[in-house]
Amino acid sequence: MGRTVQKANIANATDIGKFNEGIILQEQVRSKEVEFLVDTGSAIIGLPMSMIKELGLQKIKDRQVKTANGVVSRGYYSAVRVTIWDREMDFNVLELFDSPDQPPLLGYMVLEGLDLRVDSKNQKLVGDPLHPDVMMIDLF
Repeated sequence: MGRTVQKANIANATDIGKFNEGIILQEQVRSKEVEFLVDTGSAIIGLPMSMIKELGLQKIKDRQVKTANGVVSRGYYSAVRVTIWDREMDFNVLELFDSPDQPPLLGYMVLEGLDLRVDSKNQKLVGDPLHPDVMMIDLF
């Protein structure tokens, strides 16, 4: 089975708030384009510590995380704004090991929030088949 990857822009959500309030300039908003591994077994966004530092995210607390190797403690960090196509939403970040074998992860809660689905046959993300061209948020 193949791997689904997706490029996304991520930006420090706190920086965006400061920019919107006129406290910092737009070029001071820390952001980066990331190629994520879409992982429907993961819940949220997982980033290596090097990216967390680069984006200036703040640690909120340690959280218990279920992994293939059992339960471990990982840092849980302030939000990034994830933008894929014209869809964007803020999500907190979970710390991953810094390893060349560990890509950033895009979990199922992010896909749900951005109203995206995995087309596993073509190994890509698509909009919800009921409204593929517009992001729809469920409110019921």
